[in-house]
Amino acid sequence: MADTKISDLTALTGANVASATDVLAIVDTSVTTTKKITRAQLFDISDSGGGQITFPATQNASAGANVLDDYEEGTWTPGISFGGGTTGLTYTSRTGTYTKIGRLVIAHYYLSLNSNGSSSGAALLTGLPFAFPAATADDVSGMGGAVLQWVGMGQSMAYMCVSGVEGATTAGFYGITTANVTLLALTETTFIDSSTVTGLVIYRV
Repeated sequence: MADTKISDLTALTGANVASATDVLAIVDTSVTTTKKITRAQLFDISDSGGGQITFPATQNASAGANVLDDYEEGTWTPGISFGGGTTGLTYTSRTGTYTKIGRLVIAHYYLSLNSNGSSSGAALLTGLPFAFPAATADDVSGMGGAVLQWVGMGQSMAYMCVSGVEGATTAGFYGITTANVTLLALTETTFIDSSTVTGLVIYRV
């Protein structure tokens, strides 16, 4: 309701104000007059002090298909593990941000390794802000995202992506090297000292 005072609202007239439709009746006690707010005015948040809709810190989930029940912005700390281990692994820098709209999560990450440590095995992106759905809840095979940029990798990469792990806050790294057209799970061989990756993960919760 764009910077409108109650005294400036249109008077609601008629023998029975309760019969009015699509309006909210408000009594202006300064002049003992019943005023009205239309539906358009009620949902207009363009005034100088508006422009914001606040959701509770703890989501009040709705099963309604047309109900927006959550919005959240924040930061997270991305990490990487090899075979579930992080022994001796250190970072030069790592940052992450996310936006959650209803069930949709969009998470951005930047990771720069100082040392890849001594752990070995499948490379996982760790620390995502929300867990992927469990196997019984959703098919996560299509949930993940692209590695948008990579520098200083241990292999010559043509393509890199991540794919969500069911029920976990992790996603597996996959890629295609310039020497192999097959999509393979990546390991510590790809992520060496000074490797840097930037990417985006998009998934449902």
